[in-house]
Formats: sequence, C-alpha cells, structure tokens
Amino acid sequence: MRKSIAGLGTSNGPVRDALIQLRSEHLVQGGHGQNWTVTRITREMIDEGMIVREGLEAQSARCCAVSATPMDIQRLMKLAEEIDGRIEAGLDADDLTTELDERFHLMVAETAGCGWLREEIKRWTVVMTWAGQFIGNLKTKSESHVEVVRAIATGDPDAADRQMRQHILYPWQDMKWEVQETAALKLVAD
Repeated sequence: MRKSIAGLGTSNGPVRDALIQLRSEHLVQGGHGQNWTVTRITREMIDEGMIVREGLEAQSARCCAVSATPMDIQRLMKLAEEIDGRIEAGLDADDLTTELDERFHLMVAETAGCGWLREEIKRWTVVMTWAGQFIGNLKTKSESHVEVVRAIATGDPDAADRQMRQHILYPWQDMKWEVQETAALKLVAD
C-alpha cells in the first residue's frame, strides 16, 4: 500500500479512509494487518444485499408515511413522475435515470426523518451496481415510483411498506431470472 500511496502523492489518511469506505460497501476486503483485495461479487452476495435493501427501504417508506407533509409528498411526486416518465420513454438504464432513482430513495428516507436509515440506504444502493457487474447491462421492468408516493401519501405505514417492497422486489425478480440464465450459460460455455 505504501507504494500506491507514494505513487498517488498523498498521505496514508485519505487512502486508508477510501479503503475503509470501500470495505463498508463490501467492495474490498482487508485491513487490520491483512492485504486489501477487491471483493469478487457472487450471486449470494446480491441476494443477501437485496434482503437488506428491502428491509431498509420498507422501513423508510413506513416512517415517511407517518412524517411526510403535503409539501414533501409534492416533491416526491414530482421526482417520481420524472423517473417513471423516463422509464416509459425507454431511458431506464441511463445514468440520469439511475441517479434520479437513487435521489428518490434517499429523499424518501430523508423525509422519514432518520439520518442513519438514509445513510444505510445510500450505502446499500451498491447492491444494484453489484448486480450490474454480475450480469452486465441491466434493463428491467420497474414498479411505479408514483405508486410508492401514492401509498406514502395515504399516511398508512403498512400500505407504504407493501408498495415499497413491491417496488424493490418487482425488478429484482426479473434480474434474478437474468442472473440464473447468465450463470447457466457460463456453466455451459465452460
């Protein structure tokens, strides 16, 4: 690591902090006297990550349903309509739509009023990146963001929870199928 740090022209601190951040996102392993290595993403890691993400997002929607003001609902709806419009236009796999989707989920968590929950959701958005690395370019159907906001707007935490779970799991069911197909093709090719 010292050679890497010297080559970057920086001190140990920023490099160590970056590696610790990457480790918290499960993208590297090591530290504590061990060599740092890049994590090899597996199907099991993606499946487990989606379980965690589903729980975080559902709790976020529950809390948001209780605490969202009419202005919060209006902001969420505007963003949800923009995302759903981009998806309907076939722009679901582009960088801007991905960025807006992440912003939407973080906005729900922010409106929920729990900073730790927001930070964990931000950290676990990496699961979708893992899936992309595992199976390549992702192009899946999407469950409506507008429907999530409508459920939140009811003020019913159970309705918001159900709709967010459906929103998270709907595209993942398609992606799981693609992961299974990709893995089967890799086995046949080997």
